[in-house]
Amino acid sequence: MGGVRPPRPVSASLTAVAVLCASAAPGCAPSGREGPRRPVPAATAALVAEVSAVPAGKLGASMRPGCPVPAERLRLIRMNHWGFDGKVHRGELVVHQDAVEENAVRLRPGP
Repeated sequence: MGGVRPPRPVSASLTAVAVLCASAAPGCAPSGREGPRRPVPAATAALVAEVSAVPAGKLGASMRPGCPVPAERLRLIRMNHWGFDGKVHRGELVVHQDAVEENAVRLRPGP
């Protein structure tokens, strides 16, 4: 195996399902606390994403012996997305390394 590639910019965000996951109400999050939902300044509001290896400890109790996908095959996607409030927010999503490209699509703001 060649190791983990460094973060690279992705010119799109994720599918609607990913946005719904990233925009879930705070009580729906496994930890019960609000995730990284802070407004992004207008100058950086483009729908862009950054893909990297998942930092050690980021998975917490989710990663345990017997998990079918080892942590080194997971990727952390940090992306801007349109919230239900019509504003751009920054969110995070963990996906399998093989699913990053197929899930990267352009999302347009709502009407």
